[in-house]
Amino acid sequence: MSSDAPRGVMREGWTSAVGDYAIAGEWACKGGLLVVGDAGGSVYAFEGTSGKTRWMKSEAHAGGMLAMSVQPGGDRVATVGQDGRVLIWIAEDGEVSRTIELGDDWVENVAWSSDGQLLAVSVSRRVHVFRVDGHEVWRSDDHPSTVSTIAWSGSDQLATACYGRVTFFEASS
Repeated sequence: MSSDAPRGVMREGWTSAVGDYAIAGEWACKGGLLVVGDAGGSVYAFEGTSGKTRWMKSEAHAGGMLAMSVQPGGDRVATVGQDGRVLIWIAEDGEVSRTIELGDDWVENVAWSSDGQLLAVSVSRRVHVFRVDGHEVWRSDDHPSTVSTIAWSGSDQLATACYGRVTFFEASS
């Protein structure tokens, strides 16, 4: 195969613009919407087939958005940012169904459990786990440094990482 003649099934589709540097993007509504957040804190939803803007919320996160996660099944999107908030959106219409206030520290990571019933977020050296209704069900002790990533394995096992350490948590009930 020659690098001068690439082959494949990808072709250019649509292009849409966001107001600032795109930070995160994920497909929602079974591929019907591409939800994108930018460094200015705005959140956008684009039609999956045309790129037409379905909805846009300007400066939803004051100071900037940092991460997003689409709930398995694709009907809710969680975004987090520098404003210390977690926003849970209804993907189809862009309405915020829950706001979780976590103080002044940046909320840097967010991840839904595989069953979509739990949402983990990291704030500085701690991890919080919430139900879909926004009720906190668990909070970690302080990690040695800022939590750099979180990941679910199934719906009851959560891994976290910080400088020099990975920690695995398993639900007891």
